[in-house]
Amino acid sequence: MRAAALVSLLLALPAWASEADIQSSACRDALAALQAHETRRGAASAPAGPDRAPAAAGDATWRALRAKAAHLCLGGAPDAPPPPPRGATVPIAVPSVTAGSAPPLPATRALTSPLPTRTPPVGVTLCDGSGCWTHDGERLPQVGRSPFDPRVHCSVQGRVVVCQ
Repeated sequence: MRAAALVSLLLALPAWASEADIQSSACRDALAALQAHETRRGAASAPAGPDRAPAAAGDATWRALRAKAAHLCLGGAPDAPPPPPRGATVPIAVPSVTAGSAPPLPATRALTSPLPTRTPPVGVTLCDGSGCWTHDGERLPQVGRSPFDPRVHCSVQGRVVVCQ
């Protein structure tokens, strides 16, 4: 049971505990007193784990020794409640909100002109002898050399396909 008590205390290690607290002689003495009490009361026969308190949990002396060991070894308040079992949900206190308690929202600045819209690039999908079709179904006239010549490069300039 000695190892189980130490493991359960170390599993509940809060963020404010320091290495010096755990290795102090006061911590060792408090753990020894807790383990001696558990041995005398026969708590070693009851299975205990991080999710379940040992059978001695109803003993006021055991609870006082455990709180003292937790305070000396892990820091925090000596009368702090034990941590909740793993997987348990802990309620969170949230102050109530009334209709008049919220701060006013900052005034938004009115836009004087609309934001510019981005026009997507025109994609040419198919060309014939007199023009090309775009990806959105629009027909653009074609000027310059034949778009069927593999050496010719075509580009869209404005609303016209120019092949050079």
